[in-house]
Amino acid sequence: MPTLHCQRIPLDDDRSHDALLRRCEKTSVFFGWEWLHTLSEVFQFSIDLFVVSSGERPIVIAVVPTKQRGGVAIASPLPMAPSNLVLCRTDNPPKAQKAELSIQHAMEVLLDELERCFGMVSLALPPNILDTRVFLWHSWRVIPHYTYQVNLTSPDAVRARYSQSLRRKLSAAGERFHIRTIQRPEIIAKMFEASYNRKGLVPPFSPAVIRRLLEALREFPPVELWGIEDERGKLLAVRVVVNDSNTWYDWIAGALPDSSPASHVLVDFLIARALERGAETFDFMGANTPKVVDFKRAFGGVLLLSFNLEWERNAALRFLRQRYAGLTRRRRKL
Repeated sequence: MPTLHCQRIPLDDDRSHDALLRRCEKTSVFFGWEWLHTLSEVFQFSIDLFVVSSGERPIVIAVVPTKQRGGVAIASPLPMAPSNLVLCRTDNPPKAQKAELSIQHAMEVLLDELERCFGMVSLALPPNILDTRVFLWHSWRVIPHYTYQVNLTSPDAVRARYSQSLRRKLSAAGERFHIRTIQRPEIIAKMFEASYNRKGLVPPFSPAVIRRLLEALREFPPVELWGIEDERGKLLAVRVVVNDSNTWYDWIAGALPDSSPASHVLVDFLIARALERGAETFDFMGANTPKVVDFKRAFGGVLLLSFNLEWERNAALRFLRQRYAGLTRRRRKL
């Protein structure tokens, strides 16, 4: 087995970042320098790339937000992103057994470095990495995470997978709604908060953070802001989607109370738009909260599994994280 090494590269080194991104299996808009730089400014954390390489060939890259809390260095997952770790391409792919061993070895080197640099670590794996044994061997917690992905084959095939109740809602809606682009991020932010309040939940991010994020990204081509109005011009629901090449992500959503079926009509429109633009999948960005699962399930997507990972250096930090997580869940009524 060749010797592997892990290099820590700050986000400010944009030339190295762009070169590394071209070596990834799939270049994601969420890993782009401009996107990450915006997250760093809005959420006020630093971002480092941890790159495990064999010689000059990168094997795995982790994009890690970093911060200090009470003298403890913390590595977090990317907010509002499907993952923060990606595998790199190989020019001559090895046999399956050798590839598995190579990735396991690279993950061990990555974990050793993260454990050396931080007191607390959180990672989110992409769906193509389902082998979590290395993390379990290192006594990390492995937490399942789910999302629905709609396969965009054809309009008829997509509609055929909708639930009967959804098809009835869409049919009954007729032409009584108007869908338009939204130019003011503060409207999205207010509707985002209203949607959580409607379900009796506290949003994971404040409306001010959502507004600043959208203001920074609204000229970014992959980001689209949409809203749906009733016959009187009242805005009932909003959606922000991110067009990441073959996948469209249902990134931010909001709706007023009693707005059904406006949100259903808006998502149906966005799925059709993604299909027209040549996308292959529409990703709902999570299906883990009971109060929103039924809505997303109705669109006939495939339930996709990925894993989140957590580690703390000692029992005291583990207790603090679990206590904070418990308080957060109670505050958000999850």
